[in-house]
Amino acid sequence: AVRSFSLHCHYEIVSYFPQRIFVCRRVGAARLEEVFGHRGSVHEKVSGFAPWGKEHTLIADIQGMLMELRPMRRSDWNTLYDQNVVFNEALSYLSLDMFTHKNPDWDSVMEEVEWTRKSRAAMKSVSG
Repeated sequence: AVRSFSLHCHYEIVSYFPQRIFVCRRVGAARLEEVFGHRGSVHEKVSGFAPWGKEHTLIADIQGMLMELRPMRRSDWNTLYDQNVVFNEALSYLSLDMFTHKNPDWDSVMEEVEWTRKSRAAMKSVSG
């Protein structure tokens, strides 16, 4: 327990996406990347946030379970390719359906969120 104290931390929400995905800042755990590896960075077009520092992370609340989302590395894609094409295994994945052809990046997602908020406010003012 004493050795793991250097990994103790908490997270502050910096920004949030629809579908309960959060850009968070880690406070503490200065050795986290040394122990678990570099988590990469998320492009501003995806996160709507810059600059992306080593203390930032994406966290998703998926049916009450908090999960860190890390960018895929080339080795991850190679592993998936091998599983699917070489070994003919079905791939399992979970989609949060945040980005679509209509909303391919952060700016378009936030435009739709703002439009939805304005529409709801207008409907609320008309009905009540």
